Amino acid sequence: MQLSDVQKELPLWRENPKYAMRTLKAFAEARRHQDAAQLLQIMRQEMVETNNFHYSAAMSACEKSGDWQLALSLLAEMQELMDPNAVSVNVAISACEKGCRWQWAMHLLDFMPNWALERDVVSYTSAMNAYTKGSHWPLVFHLLHTMDAKPNARSFNAAIGAAVKGGRWQLAQSTLEAMIATRQLPNIISFNAAISSCESQNMWQQALALLRGMRQHAIPPAAISFCAAMTVARREWEQVLQLLVEMGKRSLVSEAGFLNAIAACETNGRWQAALDLFFSMPDYGLPFGQMPFNSAVSACEKGQQWSLALHLFAEASDPRRASFGRRVRGDLVALNAALVACERASEWPRALLLAAQAPELNVFVVTSALRACARGLQWHSALQLLKAARARDAANERSFGAALSACEQQWPAAMFLLQEMFEVQVEVAASHLGCCALALKNGPGAETVEKFLEPYRTAWHKEAQSSGVMALEKPPDVETAEAVKTLARRLGLRRPGSASRLDRPTSGVLPVALGEDGSGPVRWLQVQFAAKLVEKVYICLCEGEPLGQCGAKGSVDLPLFSDNFQEQAERTVVCTKRGRSARTDFEVLARFRPSYATEELMLLRVQPLTGRTHQIRVHLADLGRPVVGDWTYGRKYDSVVRTKRLFLHCLQIQLRDLAGEVFRGRMELPEDLRELLRCLGSPLEGDWENALSPGAAAIEKGPAALAGQRVAVEVTIAAVAEGLTLASKEAVKGCLLPVEWLGMFLRTPGQAPAQILNAIFQSHSLKYFDFEKQRQDANMAHFEGDEYLNVQEGIPYEEFHDYFIQRRQLGREGFELLQGLGVNVLKRRGARCHG
Repeated sequence: MQLSDVQKELPLWRENPKYAMRTLKAFAEARRHQDAAQLLQIMRQEMVETNNFHYSAAMSACEKSGDWQLALSLLAEMQELMDPNAVSVNVAISACEKGCRWQWAMHLLDFMPNWALERDVVSYTSAMNAYTKGSHWPLVFHLLHTMDAKPNARSFNAAIGAAVKGGRWQLAQSTLEAMIATRQLPNIISFNAAISSCESQNMWQQALALLRGMRQHAIPPAAISFCAAMTVARREWEQVLQLLVEMGKRSLVSEAGFLNAIAACETNGRWQAALDLFFSMPDYGLPFGQMPFNSAVSACEKGQQWSLALHLFAEASDPRRASFGRRVRGDLVALNAALVACERASEWPRALLLAAQAPELNVFVVTSALRACARGLQWHSALQLLKAARARDAANERSFGAALSACEQQWPAAMFLLQEMFEVQVEVAASHLGCCALALKNGPGAETVEKFLEPYRTAWHKEAQSSGVMALEKPPDVETAEAVKTLARRLGLRRPGSASRLDRPTSGVLPVALGEDGSGPVRWLQVQFAAKLVEKVYICLCEGEPLGQCGAKGSVDLPLFSDNFQEQAERTVVCTKRGRSARTDFEVLARFRPSYATEELMLLRVQPLTGRTHQIRVHLADLGRPVVGDWTYGRKYDSVVRTKRLFLHCLQIQLRDLAGEVFRGRMELPEDLRELLRCLGSPLEGDWENALSPGAAAIEKGPAALAGQRVAVEVTIAAVAEGLTLASKEAVKGCLLPVEWLGMFLRTPGQAPAQILNAIFQSHSLKYFDFEKQRQDANMAHFEGDEYLNVQEGIPYEEFHDYFIQRRQLGREGFELLQGLGVNVLKRRGARCHG
């Protein structure tokens, strides 16, 4: 009925107001809450009697529509005309629940006694549902235990749902048991919620037990029950497939069941099973679905079947073929999986083509395509794509970071991008600065890198007022994150930042920033690792054919690819040309051959020049000389020597602290590894004890040590900073600042890139690089000339000094001001800021 037809019904309604309830109930069923409210207004204007039933029906329309404001407005209006009843208030509470307004639901429940209304089980259950939507599970259980009325099945279901949303699976299970103990028969909603509660802790055995337990209470599991159990057991793909088979026996097979099964195969890297399931859907009378297709494409991508993933996407994207029916298209989800496949396969041309054909150029599409370009170091294509993305507001800091990675060998482009980030006020992370520093390292050289990073280091040093770094001894079989968190608690850090890690079985020295995540010390450490400025030396014992005489040196230069979906407990890495570049240098320190062995054991000093996962272990295993004790890549059963742990130890690290000083951290070879070397007897060649003895640059005070799961820090933060930040300081008087970069200290770090490039070009008599003009015409042709790409040597000090004086970056007044403050301005190279 329309409101225009109401006039014909008014005479009948005046005689018997009950007839108006039909229209109000119809409005409620159709969720026409505005019409219901207007109908009440017309009834009052036309002198038609209204009562609690009329208002409750109108408020029910508001509750079904989620319009909690209108429901409360009708309740207030009703209070002026008559006394509300419990039904009306319960409907209002339920409307607040649908509108996620748990505070109003609580007020209404508390105010009911003031209206002389008894709070029944419906009142409490509606309020409990409102609390659940507000993520206030403790309030839900408070009502469950203090409610005046006897809880019913809906009350217990609300409590179980609150426990599920709060991630309290044990509380959900105990509530279900209490429900059964109070002889409140659980229903399918109760069991489904209890099964879903097991997901937070991956309690798949408990979930399957609950699914089987439904039969004991004469409750046949529904398709949604099986799907809930599949979601919990998604890491156990074989169990999920058994559940799908059982669904078929019960004629409950659905698209959601296939989706959960394919997703479980995707999670576990079982791309063949995922494809088999997808292509078998028509055998069960089900059409191909979009979400199962997306999951199958993603399974191929994660299973390293990139060509197959791209082929599936191409088939679905061609409307002329319609290989998978009309319901399946190459949507954004499938496109994202295809782009990730392009990135991992280093198929940057295909990635650019997919991005160009994308129905919507969003941040994820752009970033994935840019990462594919970065794999191939296609800096020019990356900059063009980033330019197009910025025009459509489809780029963020991750997009800029991917583009910076593509410019690893093109430092002018990298510096230009960094300047653009400052211009458009994109957040510049430590990784972005590290990418630019790496590009400069590959171009002009290490000296230019140091001058580029100096303003940032100075600003962070001023903020931290400390050296910002300490060394930590990590024992084997302790996670790096666990060790850092334990130490951070002792040092009073809430959110410890991390820039480096050691594998769980690896022992050794680990640099730790003395600051929280996002602080200057953490960012400085992250910059140095991103720019590959940190030197790390490992000691390992490998087995196999000889690598040469003692003192022989070599290197392994093989790309590495990380695979997360093998059956091993830890992530595995393989050598493949599609991986990321990795190089490891090594030197033979000693050679052993036990009397019972036919192969040698070699003690190596190893230095990874890149920081890939499991790099040393994979590279040596690829050489046929695996590390002793490496059960993932090495010999698990036929090793020359038996050991309970991996013989890989990080002996020394070297970097710069926030004060600009050289920081060296050293942890001597642990006693258990030394004892193993002694058990091997006299070496064939080499003196390993002398080779491992600390040199003149060794740290005088040992770093803080972790003993098993406990951390022992016997010094304060200040003492740690002094005792572990050792460097060869010269005896100096006053504050020494490098003259060539005094101009930088008086400007913001964001202006440094333009100054560096302009100074470099000017000092080498190159064409002046006009950044303002470059930003206006956005023409990258400036980067294509050889004159910008062949600057390999450092910049002489005098040229930098004269440049800044001539350009008035500091000016004579600035020099006089600093001298007046007692700053000793030296005109020589190599001066450092020690002040």
